[in-house]
Amino acid sequence: MTDYAAVLTANYPGSEWIMDGNDYSTLQWLSDTPKPTQAELDAAWPEVEYSKQVAAVHEARRIAY
Repeated sequence: MTDYAAVLTANYPGSEWIMDGNDYSTLQWLSDTPKPTQAELDAAWPEVEYSKQVAAVHEARRIAY
């Protein structure tokens, strides 16, 4: 399941938006740029999820050393 907030935060820095929970249908796009489609966010999720996992591993290693 796509974490829309994580994708929006990672791929649309500086954009303003409001969303209730993780429900794309509640996404209110407040920025002047075009609102990303649900398909675009779903397609971007695997890369964002991978980046989050890599960051978690790096943080765990940093703490361990």
